[in-house]
Amino acid sequence: MKPPWTRGQLERLGDAVAGGTPAPATGPTYEDVIQWYANLAAAVQVEIDAIGRTVLSPAGISPRVSARAKSLGTLRDKLGRDHGSKLPTIQDFAGVRLEAPMTLEQQDAVVSAIAERFECEAGQIRDLREGAHSGYRAVHVWLRLEDGRVEVQVRTDLQGAWANAYERLADRIGRDIRYGRLPADPAIRAVVTTLQDVSRVKLRDVEARGLDPMAAQQVVASLQVFEAKVDELPPMPIVEMEP
Repeated sequence: MKPPWTRGQLERLGDAVAGGTPAPATGPTYEDVIQWYANLAAAVQVEIDAIGRTVLSPAGISPRVSARAKSLGTLRDKLGRDHGSKLPTIQDFAGVRLEAPMTLEQQDAVVSAIAERFECEAGQIRDLREGAHSGYRAVHVWLRLEDGRVEVQVRTDLQGAWANAYERLADRIGRDIRYGRLPADPAIRAVVTTLQDVSRVKLRDVEARGLDPMAAQQVVASLQVFEAKVDELPPMPIVEMEP
């Protein structure tokens, strides 16, 4: 069903969040909206889990599916970073993630099943496995439902392990590395670019050859070791990436 607020009320709430001012007296509070999207994400999670199991169970694969709504701090950062964005058009306010030890072909099959179930058009599927995304690789499906928008991330275990390591690094030295920016310190910059290359070259190559459990396990283990060392890094300033 439709949310109990108008698009204008949601836009005004988003402007208040971005500006760090109190929510307007008329319209929903942030707590109202976050609860709505958390419930929406949880409902979509159930459907995505069923789709994933239908596609992957014949191969003996059990997907892991999680759901969340953006926190106030993350939402404020996003609205501040993307100055043209308005709260009603933020695709990933509600998010669902499916990960599994699957091949690229199985990942494509899961994405196709999700797109068919929710009647998605081609423009609602974002294949991020190639191109410049700071090393991030996944396929996102943007659901546009009557209840609101939901972003579904479909990731292989390798893609997920890399994303977790990179997120851990971003939390330590600055989340701007997720958006094409790099640390000023050359040594820390090298850590970031090396991790990006791991995804763009090594992980991409392993996945292109099909699901080799031994090779995949080695990559995941190396990323877990990397995560354990991240906390030893000192916080560093972030500067714009050179062209």
